[in-house]
Amino acid sequence: MAYYRWLKRFPSPSQLRLEWLMKQIQEAYDKHKGIYGYRRLTIYLNYYRTLRSIISVCTA
Repeated sequence: MAYYRWLKRFPSPSQLRLEWLMKQIQEAYDKHKGIYGYRRLTIYLNYYRTLRSIISVCTA
């Protein structure tokens, strides 16, 4: 019974955030044709995530 309830569960906020982050990583990896390693991708994602939040605050 618990198994079928688990199959129909809604994704948690942390799971949704993880899926969003995985999508962002894959897009950055594809954009740079796999040249960036994990360190450079981390820097890239942190920089652009910060930049996007600043822009959204300034336009609000």
